[in-house]
Amino acid sequence: NACQFCGSEYIIALVLRNSRDDPPSMIPETLREATRRFGDRPAFVTPRGWPISYADLDRVSDEVAVGLARRGVAPGAVVALVLPPGVEYLVTYLAAAKVGAITAGVNDRLAAPERAKVLEVADPALVVAAPGAAPDRGEVVETAPGADSLADLLPHLRVAGAAPDPLPEDPGRSVAIVFTSGTTGTPKGALYGNRQL
Repeated sequence: NACQFCGSEYIIALVLRNSRDDPPSMIPETLREATRRFGDRPAFVTPRGWPISYADLDRVSDEVAVGLARRGVAPGAVVALVLPPGVEYLVTYLAAAKVGAITAGVNDRLAAPERAKVLEVADPALVVAAPGAAPDRGEVVETAPGADSLADLLPHLRVAGAAPDPLPEDPGRSVAIVFTSGTTGTPKGALYGNRQL
């Protein structure tokens, strides 16, 4: 049974919060600590059945973070993710946190007009979207979910072997805009920081 994004994030956080040491207060440091502790153990198993280790998750999210920065994503900028739950979402979310960007998850199952409204509210500097879910304006990187291997994961965003400069610790730094489902009207967003996540 494949892990889903929320399950992996929850397990990482739960393991680290239950440790005797003081847990890291920021998402990139949480991942680095999980990598130190668990290294090559699987952090996530994709729906196609291949695992990504904590070490690979850290390395690939570093490479994507540099790719985001090279596309002009700076601290405080919004990166909208119009992707289904999966390893592409997880890696891009972690990469955005590593450059101090704010991730806005946009439900890829929303109808185009609702997605457009959410994107208007989020006002992203960059949209990473599944084919067919991308908006027709703004800077967009289309990526097909369901990579067949680690080598196929987010190739348009990765800068091989690169890593971003570490950010200064800031538990109050905004990390994510979480939107409501939109079942009773236009989805509304709430801003969360490192401290809440």
